[in-house]
Amino acid sequence: MLSIFLSFKTKMVDYFAFFFARCMIRRLKSEVLTQLPSKRRQMIILDPSLVSSKSKEMYLKATEIQKKSLSSEQRRAVLLQWFNLTSASKEKAVLNYVKDLLEGERKFLCFAHHQVRKNLLVTTVHVVGALFALLSSPTY
Repeated sequence: MLSIFLSFKTKMVDYFAFFFARCMIRRLKSEVLTQLPSKRRQMIILDPSLVSSKSKEMYLKATEIQKKSLSSEQRRAVLLQWFNLTSASKEKAVLNYVKDLLEGERKFLCFAHHQVRKNLLVTTVHVVGALFALLSSPTY
């Protein structure tokens, strides 16, 4: 019986070592807020040669928004499509900027609101070989 207990105890120690080595322990915001540096917001200038803002689709959506015959719901839908296209047009420039940050070994937080962008960022981080933590939840 003692050998079974020791075996179980060894497995539990291994489990906890694995768990604590790979997972972040969640603490309350109020507990950590005093330990964080003050928030710093910056405007990032992307490489304009990597931004493709003159696509045919973007032009068509921009002209479609100008139509007087659109209802407010239709106008909102077209505007959301246009925003998605503008996001895609900056994709290469943003990934290049993130890659530069990673190669400079700087710590940073990056927020991505679309699964496609998250996947591209994760791929970029893997290519560079940097360590990272991805906090993600599905949006409905």
